Amino acid sequence: MANNLLKTPGDWLRQFYFKRNLPEPTGNPLYTYKISNTEYITLKHVLQTDSYYKNPQWKQCFVMYAAEWWRRQYQGGAWKWDPILSNIQKSSIPTGDRNKIVEIGLNCWKRDVIKTAYGRELLGSIIIEAGLPQSLLTMNNYINIIIEELYQELGSISSTNQDIIDIVEYICDKNGLPNIYRSEEFYRLLLNFVDPIVRLSDKYSLSKEKDPVRHLDSEYQEWRSLFPIRINENAERFLDKLISDVSQSITKYQNDISIKYRLKSFGSTWTCSAYLSIKSGAHHHHNLGLLEEEYNSLSNKTTLLINIGASASNTTHVFKLESKSQLRIDGLDNYKITSNIDQLAEISVSLFDDKSLDEYLLSSESEIDWDLSNPLIFSKKDNHESWELISAGSCTLAIDEYILLTKEAISEDQILSNKLTPIKNHSESFFLYKTFNNY
Repeated sequence: MANNLLKTPGDWLRQFYFKRNLPEPTGNPLYTYKISNTEYITLKHVLQTDSYYKNPQWKQCFVMYAAEWWRRQYQGGAWKWDPILSNIQKSSIPTGDRNKIVEIGLNCWKRDVIKTAYGRELLGSIIIEAGLPQSLLTMNNYINIIIEELYQELGSISSTNQDIIDIVEYICDKNGLPNIYRSEEFYRLLLNFVDPIVRLSDKYSLSKEKDPVRHLDSEYQEWRSLFPIRINENAERFLDKLISDVSQSITKYQNDISIKYRLKSFGSTWTCSAYLSIKSGAHHHHNLGLLEEEYNSLSNKTTLLINIGASASNTTHVFKLESKSQLRIDGLDNYKITSNIDQLAEISVSLFDDKSLDEYLLSSESEIDWDLSNPLIFSKKDNHESWELISAGSCTLAIDEYILLTKEAISEDQILSNKLTPIKNHSESFFLYKTFNNY
């Protein structure tokens, strides 16, 4: 079908799907469709010449055009519908009609309107669908710096709830994000860069690689497609630098709080306990999972709490060392938290500020989270007096002796097929089995 025959939104959509061998929309963000310059020009033409009142497919085409306009042509200034509508000679569309057009159009692409505590974000939804605008890719590196710091501060807890948005705003303000980009919609877009960085870093151990970009290219060639950005030469350079910078920063901060889960036998009675360890000395606030603004708001003396569900116990005092962004802690080595198996999933560590009465949750590191929905796998400790949790579920392990802990008894058929040996245990809270390879 020649471009000069594309007279209606229906014509444009049919050719759009045909070129991509698609029977219908994929449900992915609009920037992933990678529309060409020719498609963009013809899309503008059919929107100008056709009436949105007459053709429902106009709505679907409009949201695609709006997203592409923002990605291609936005150069700064107030975020308004006016320049998009004037470009297609539809400035007179009433606000109520425009809102319906956007909602219906996004639904046609199997995409949802963003909803916040303040209501539906229609223009914000279009901005997210567009991905990072081209104009930002050739500017200075403040966007990389902001995303890198978001990764360091938030990591895997990145989300779009209001508390997290406030943190993004703080980081953007500190790093001089231009006022034209300071909106919740743009903050959400930046957060959409953090999640793929977390996944890639964890899966491919990027902090251990001298050339993380080359490593990703060899292991997963499509990694750049995970990010909310239309891939071109500028975008590749932007993402390559971002991954390199973030990978170098990953090793800056390690988690200084560890929780271990250990099995011990006393005759035929087994117990499973949780132990907390923190070395004595100074700890950078990042290593404890504190955000910079949380550290800045702390009093000079706070209390380290161990929480089990709603109950908390004091362990030691923590002192602020303002000149070094650090906290001094009198260490706890293998501090036993609890042996109640039903409480092991409810453990957390926090700082309590006696002056402000604020409490700050700290991050802790363990080999694996306590989760009884899968069998838990324990390996012998060096002294052979206890067994330490190392994995869960089905996994491949070195040939050795292991203990499986389950909440429910394993069937006889599974015991035989997996070559398990039941262990006598007077505790009725869990069941134990020995194995010599993998479950």
